[in-house]
Amino acid sequence: MKKIWITMILTMIVLSLYSQVSRKKYIESENLIEWPTGFNPKVTDFYVQNEIEINASPEVVWDLLINAGDWNLWYDGIQNIKFEDQEEKVLRLGSKVFWNSMGQSLNNTIIQYEPNKALAWQFNESKIQGCHAWIILPTDNGCLVITDESQTGQLAKLQKLFLPNKLKKQHDDWLRLLKQQAESKNDLPGE
Repeated sequence: MKKIWITMILTMIVLSLYSQVSRKKYIESENLIEWPTGFNPKVTDFYVQNEIEINASPEVVWDLLINAGDWNLWYDGIQNIKFEDQEEKVLRLGSKVFWNSMGQSLNNTIIQYEPNKALAWQFNESKIQGCHAWIILPTDNGCLVITDESQTGQLAKLQKLFLPNKLKKQHDDWLRLLKQQAESKNDLPGE
């Protein structure tokens, strides 16, 4: 029985290390995020970064990102979106928004809001705390969208060990669908 436990533990460690190879590591010199205190990836339990090139203007992408009340029309990774102010549908600095993601109910506050450039929210639950940031960089063909998430807490530690690619895959899906939506509304000259 002891050999079985040792084999299982070693297998989980090896699988965890192997699956993390594809995940981009935090590189401080390339950081574009204004991390709130305690959420710099150098000190947190879990971090992912994703990015995608989108052939649409930063304004089109921004509009899709801040219209959280409409996310469910094109993205299913976040459910039950509710604003503290029930009249709101669009994110703004200081907005409080509740939603479910990856089986967790999250109470989010918008902490960064720079139109067409940067958006970030922070959540603080008893077992997981995090900051999710979006950066939009203009390119010759539209924009590059980077999204980073840095987490702390018990669930962040478990996620890093047992499901290290789940959040990365969820963000990849979000970016892919954001790209589809933005490019269908493409407003670039000559397109």
